[in-house]
Amino acid sequence: MSDALTDIARDDRRAKAYRGYFGRLYDYLQESSKENYKKLEEAAKETDAVPRGYWGSPTNLEKWLKERVKKLKQGDKIEWARILRRNIDYRVHEKLKAISPFANKVLINVDFGCGFVNIKLEGLESIVANLIAKHNFKAYDADDYLIALDIPEQAFKDGEVVWYGCGIYGINGPRDSEGKPKK
Repeated sequence: MSDALTDIARDDRRAKAYRGYFGRLYDYLQESSKENYKKLEEAAKETDAVPRGYWGSPTNLEKWLKERVKKLKQGDKIEWARILRRNIDYRVHEKLKAISPFANKVLINVDFGCGFVNIKLEGLESIVANLIAKHNFKAYDADDYLIALDIPEQAFKDGEVVWYGCGIYGINGPRDSEGKPKK
């Protein structure tokens, strides 16, 4: 058992390693050379080497690397959704998103937990930052704001929905509204 400060330091190490991993992933997807794959593999190993932390758990990136990269190169939307839902460095995220099947789209990440929902809007960051700057407020410096926009529900009528996971053990695919596996 370790102390909280050690665990938090591990989480920080893992976050830095993840940023390196996703940067190498982008490099490899842009240029699929043996050298870039080796760098990606090393970044996966480095991330996997970090023990559990306070919030985070050990990763297993190396084990699934070949399969994951193959799916990403094939444009698998579920795999891309899993990659883009990660909270990674904004610049790396935008680069990955630009080469994904979701390029130039606003992404709404919906996490229906047990009794709560967390919705994260991706792709609106620069629009929101510009709106905040227009009102002469400071952005990106620990300030919190509520942005109220009039967006009609019809704006979402033709949106694409991609299932990419479930927090319930044993659920390996999307389900219909009655909870039955969706085909």
